[in-house]
Amino acid sequence: MGFTTPSNYQEELTNDILAKVSEDKLKAVISKDGFSVPEGYFADLQATIEEQTIGQHKVVKLRPTRTSWMSYVAAACVILAASTFALFTPTITNESAIAYEEVNIDVVPTEEIISYLTFYSETGDLNELVEQLPEDPLNLTDSFSSEEIQLYLENSI
Repeated sequence: MGFTTPSNYQEELTNDILAKVSEDKLKAVISKDGFSVPEGYFADLQATIEEQTIGQHKVVKLRPTRTSWMSYVAAACVILAASTFALFTPTITNESAIAYEEVNIDVVPTEEIISYLTFYSETGDLNELVEQLPEDPLNLTDSFSSEEIQLYLENSI
């Protein structure tokens, strides 16, 4: 393997040489860069900037701070909306919550309540249930078989 040249090497070389020759001819015709700065420009620049900035204090007037009546109207609307919302939002007290629960518990069938208490009862539930019974308790001995009572006692102890 030897050295190889790119396929368009000759064309690029010719274009580069012609561009360099054209650049040299142009430089021979124009002797200056084309850009010039006035004499003493940088020496006077500092003094000119200081003259324009130091010593002259410009007073800028701000808009007078006046309160628009629209801001008062907006504040009044916000207060009115918040108070209306607070006034008409229903609040649930303990008594209404208990009454609500009692109404819903009456709808639930007794079998489901017993099933729930069988699975989710805790140690103190028996005392709470006894307190809720009426003064003359119902005769419940006939409604439960001895196996059901035994099963209940085994699961709750």
